[in-house]
Amino acid sequence: RDFVLGLTAVLPGGQVIACGGRTHKNVAGLDLTRLLVGSEGTLAFITEAILKLLPKPEATASVLAGFAAEPEALAAAGAVFRAGLLPAALEFLGAEVLDCLARLRPAPWPRETRAALLLRLDGSEAALAADLDRAAAILRGASATHLDQGLGRDREEPLWELRRLINPAAFLVAPDKMSDDVTVPRGKLVAATAGIRRIGAGTGLPILVFGHI
Repeated sequence: RDFVLGLTAVLPGGQVIACGGRTHKNVAGLDLTRLLVGSEGTLAFITEAILKLLPKPEATASVLAGFAAEPEALAAAGAVFRAGLLPAALEFLGAEVLDCLARLRPAPWPRETRAALLLRLDGSEAALAADLDRAAAILRGASATHLDQGLGRDREEPLWELRRLINPAAFLVAPDKMSDDVTVPRGKLVAATAGIRRIGAGTGLPILVFGHI
C-alpha cells in the first residue's frame, strides 16, 4: 500500500473511478487508494495502478544472531530499533524452527542456541560496513551467543537460504502442516510467543514460531 500512488478501478455495476495520482503528496479528501488496495479486489476491479519505485540499494549486508533463549532474541530486536537502526528485513526464528532446520542440514549455530534473529541492512557501500559492525555490537550487547555476518550477495545467500528452508523443513516435524499469520505489537512479542507455546502444549500440537519483526 505504501507504494501505490493512484488507481483506476471499475466498481460493481461498471462505473470507472480514478483515485490518487502521480503526486507524492495527495492528502485531500478520502484515501480511496488505500481502501481499494486493502480490499484485495472485493470492492473494485483494478485496471491501472500508478506505483512509486525506489532505487535499488547500492549494497546489502546480513547478520544471523543466535541466542540462548527466545526472550533474549526478542529483546535484542527491540535494542536494534532503539539504537536507531532500521533493517530492511528482520526475521525471528524460534526454537522448534532451529531444531527442524538442523535436521535438514548442518546448523551454523551452536547446539545450545534456542532462538535466532536474521537481519538485512542496505545502503551505500561506504556506510554499510560500519552499519554491519554497529548491528553486530548491538546484538552482542543484547546477549547474542553466536554471530554470522555476510557483506554482499555471495556471503548473505547462505544465511537467507536458511529462512527459505523453513517450509520444507516443517515437514520433518509432521506429514501435514497448516500456516497462519498473526500480528501483534512488537512490544508484545514475548507474551505472544509464550502464549502460543501454552496453546501448543495444551493441545499436543507442534507449533513453529517464526516470522517478520
